[in-house]
This record gives sequence, structure tokens and C-alpha cells, in this order.
Amino acid sequence: EVRARGRLDDARLLYKRMVEIAPEAFIGWYSLGRIEFETGRFQEAEDALLRAAKIDVTSPLPHLLLAQLYEQQMQPHAARAEWLALLRCDPNHQEAHRRLGLLYLNEGDTEAAVGEFDAAARSLDESGELERAITLLGELGPAADHPVVQERLGELLWRSERSTEAKAAFRRAAELHLAA
Repeated sequence: EVRARGRLDDARLLYKRMVEIAPEAFIGWYSLGRIEFETGRFQEAEDALLRAAKIDVTSPLPHLLLAQLYEQQMQPHAARAEWLALLRCDPNHQEAHRRLGLLYLNEGDTEAAVGEFDAAARSLDESGELERAITLLGELGPAADHPVVQERLGELLWRSERSTEAKAAFRRAAELHLAA
């Protein structure tokens, strides 16, 4: 409640007290890490979130914040490790697949990136977010010009009853396969 009112310093003190009283409480360390992250205390955030991740190895929450923290700190290898750790906890986490795909794309690994973008679109589709899946694949820029992406896009467009666009995507996928 203190955090919700915008009193982050008070919330920080409360969470620090919580972890002193209950040093094995996941929620205390995670919440402290989140507050530290939100207030720009990145080293403190990292320390608290790593502690939370050790306490509850099945929770994706600390990995999500750690990955974002490492991306902000321009540490792509550490960010990739955290996105992968998050996916071990939650294999269908579409944002983790998307962000991991972007990291792979920045590293020049188009095939790995396409695999992650495809997984993100599949996850969105399976959760009933067909239009978001189409948007995701349509916004990939040059990475969208890959046969796997075009095939998935064609399939999604077809299912959303956009047959003209679907046919164009399938046609482009065929052209890309033939050119390979």
C-alpha cells in the first residue's frame, strides 16, 4: 500500500526491514529488488533480485526484472541469460521470447531470432491474442523477411480471415524458400 501511494522510500525501508526479519522470504527480496529497480538503484536491485531468484527458483518474476535491468545497463549476455532463465520457469512467456529474439537479432543470429519471434507469436496465438501475434510478426522489420516468419504470418492472417494478406505472406515465404 505504501508503494502504491508513491512513497517509494518508505516502501524500501519496509522491505529492508522485512528481509531482516525473514531473510528467506521471497516476496521481501523480490519487492525490495523491484523498488530498487524503480528508483534507479541498479546494483541494490540486482543483489535483491538475485537473492529472490535463489529462494524461489521456479518464479519468473526476478528473472524478468533482472533481464530488463541488464538490458538497461547494456549487458546483453547477462540479459540473455536471464531471459533464458525466465523461459525455463515459463516456456510460453511471449515477452521473453520477443526480447530474446531482439537480442539475437542484434548479435546477428537471425535464425535464433526468428525462432524466438515464432515462439512469441505462437504463445500469443495460443492465448487467444491472434491480432497481437500478427502485429508482432508484422513489426519485425527486415527480420520479417524470413520464410518461417512469413509462413506463420500467413497462417495467422488466414485464420483471421484476411485471405488476400495471407496469400501474399505465403507467396513471399515460397519465394524465400526458393531463393535459399
